[in-house]
Formats: sequence, structure tokens, C-alpha cells
Amino acid sequence: MTKRREMKEFINFEKIRNELSDAKFYMGLSSYGSVEERNKAAEAEKKIPELEALLAKEPPPPELPPKVPLIKVTGTLEEFSVIKVWGYFTDREYDPEGFARQEKRAQVGALLLAIAGNAAAAAVTSQSRERMSDPSDFVRGKINGIPFHGWLGMTNAKVGDYVELAVAPKDNHYVVYALANPYTRIISMTPRCECGLDGYIKFGTKVNHGLTLFLFLMTLSFMLYGNAEKVTMVVFLSLVFIFILVDVLFYFKGKNLEKKDPKPTILLAERIFIALGFPEPSLVDLNISTKKKLKGLKLQGKYVDPDSDEGKNIPCKWYRLEFFYYY
Repeated sequence: MTKRREMKEFINFEKIRNELSDAKFYMGLSSYGSVEERNKAAEAEKKIPELEALLAKEPPPPELPPKVPLIKVTGTLEEFSVIKVWGYFTDREYDPEGFARQEKRAQVGALLLAIAGNAAAAAVTSQSRERMSDPSDFVRGKINGIPFHGWLGMTNAKVGDYVELAVAPKDNHYVVYALANPYTRIISMTPRCECGLDGYIKFGTKVNHGLTLFLFLMTLSFMLYGNAEKVTMVVFLSLVFIFILVDVLFYFKGKNLEKKDPKPTILLAERIFIALGFPEPSLVDLNISTKKKLKGLKLQGKYVDPDSDEGKNIPCKWYRLEFFYYY
């Protein structure tokens, strides 16, 4: 979490459901059990109405991915409200059934490893991947007379703002996946949707280059340490050639893998960029555009402290955690 978005601000409805379940369990102990259990039952009886009232505010779950094409809607916000909620937006949320099948196969594999006597590998394989949650703003509002709702990153919109929405039409309302202000060039996205496919590959290529260079320098340092006289020009050039070859192979291998099986968060990001009319949507990387904007503001002396009243509603150095960007 960031300094201006504290963890306690966000409601964890899953935790509330668990607390309610526990409270109802202890209620069943009210007529028997130890004194301690009867005391817990009395406390639970007081908590249940409060927990049920909180759960009544729970928003509908994110619809990932949208089942219909996204469209762009522009207009002035007639109504707008925000509930700060913990939500789930990782790749597994886009295909929970597929993820469950993978988990089942992993469990079967762990069982086979255990039968074969490899207990350590079985223990690692059998570990279920925990669902990861993110802080988000669940928004409700009305635009052009039509209601909308959706799960976004940090938002700073208010009634009266002229905005552009990427939405999926549904019945008599919209499900929103991005909210952009064309005047301030600020956009709030569905959490974890931050770049198109080619933008993601470009970022991965930079990381790959950096890793290859690091390994090259480490290898060269190891060879030079105590054996500098053996590192001739031929050896050095051979080493350079090998690492360039490795870098190129990793690039094409990684690119082919990403093109063949792109992450669902990236596909949704591209759909959002296309709906909003971004040029070259596949190349868009909101992390890069935000980083450049913040750097420019600092050079111009216009950067605002994100913890100040003026800066708390604009993107800052925590944009990756807040899913709140310049574009």
C-alpha cells in the first residue's frame, strides 16, 4: 500500500464473510459449552447485525474478461460514488475453471511424486497458489442518463467532470473498465491492466538486456579474478559473442511465447486502449507514459508532493500500486 491509500481504508468483504460465518458458529454454542464459549456466543450475537449490514453493501464481482466488445462513452458525470474495496484481478480471475484444472493436475502430480518417494518435490508441487488481492475503487455513477459501475484503480473523478469511459453495455447499464479525463490526461484502469502486448514485450526485452549484461559482467569479473593474463582478446570477443547470442535467443523465445499465449490482463488492456481510440494500442505502456510525465514535472519544478492536499488526487510515484496513470 501507499502512504496516501492506507490498508484500513479498504473493505475486505471476504474477511467479513468469514467473520460472519464464525459468529454464527459461536451462536450455536449459546445453550451449551464452557463459560468462555458462551461468552463468545454473546459477543457474536452483537456482531452479526453489524457484519450483515456491511455485507449488504458488497458490490457485484468484477466481470473478467468482458463478454461483449468494449465501447467508448463520453460525457459529463451526473452521479459518481466510490467504495474502496479489496478485489481480485490477477490472471487466474479471467479463467477460474482453467486455473482449477491446473491446480488439480498439480495435486495429481504431487501425489505421483509422493508415491515415487520424492516427498520434498511433492510438497512443493502440492502447494496451492494463493489468490492475490489488490486495493481498488468500486465506482458507481451515471453518464448521459445511463447508470454504470465497475472496478478501477485509484480515481479522482467527481460529478461534473467530462470523462471518457471504456465500457461493456449490459442490459440497461454499463460496466466500466477504464475512466479517463482527456483534459488532465489521467486514466484509472482495471487493476493490473497497464500495457498492450508489444509494450509488454518491449519492457521484457529491456529487462532481458539488463539481466544478460549483468551475467556477462559477473562472468567476466570471475574470469579476470586471479586469471587476467588468460583472458585474451579472443576469449573476450568469444564471451561477448556468446552472451549476444544468448540475449537474442531469449528475446525471440520470449516474444514467441508471449505472442502465442498473451496474459489476459494484457489482452483486456489492449481492448480498453482500442475502445478509447489510443494510437497503436498494442504499444501503449502506461507505466512508461506516467514515468515520463512525472520526470517532466520534476524537471519543470511542477511536481507536487503526493501527500499534500494538492497532490493526493493525481498520479505519483506509486502509480504501479494504485493503477492510476498519465497517458
